[in-house]
Amino acid sequence: MSADEIDAGLAVCPQDVRDAIAFAARRIRAYHERQRPADAAFTDEYGVEMGWRWTPLEAVGIYVPGGRAAYPSTVLMNAVPAAAAGVDRIAMVTPQVAFSRRYWRRRGKRA
Repeated sequence: MSADEIDAGLAVCPQDVRDAIAFAARRIRAYHERQRPADAAFTDEYGVEMGWRWTPLEAVGIYVPGGRAAYPSTVLMNAVPAAAAGVDRIAMVTPQVAFSRRYWRRRGKRA
């Protein structure tokens, strides 16, 4: 999706919806930031230094189902925790709308 397509989507999205999504994203981020484990280091009784370090994945992929409805919550509940964990690159995939409509039409349901 291009930056122009994203801008076009933002332009038609009502401000109250954008505000609600931003509010939800802030709350989800605050929750998941509290779940981040802490690094630890210590020296045992024999003088051996030990510990652990938590590092985020470099990249993750998230799948957002398409079809008969759009659920921004699916994007929020997958992308925001990954970002809060420190993931640098988040790639999202979703079925094309035209494909999804054909799929459901073949099954006798509305897309």
